[in-house]
Amino acid sequence: MIEYSLFKQNGQKINLDLCNGIPVSYSNPASIKDNKEFMYNPKSEFYQDKCSPYKSDYGTDITIL
Repeated sequence: MIEYSLFKQNGQKINLDLCNGIPVSYSNPASIKDNKEFMYNPKSEFYQDKCSPYKSDYGTDITIL
C-alpha cells in the first residue's frame, strides 16, 4: 500500500476525497542485475522453497525462515 499527500505551494494540504476510486499508476524503477532477477520475483523458488541455497556477496549462506 502506498500512501501520499499533496500540498499547495502555501503548504495547505489538498483534500483528495474527490479522487477516491480513481486508479493511480506508479512505478519504482530499480537497477536489477540479470543474475539476481529471481530475488525480485516473489513467486521464484528463492522465496517459495525454504531450502533453496543462496550465497551472499560475502560468501555466506542465507536461509529463509
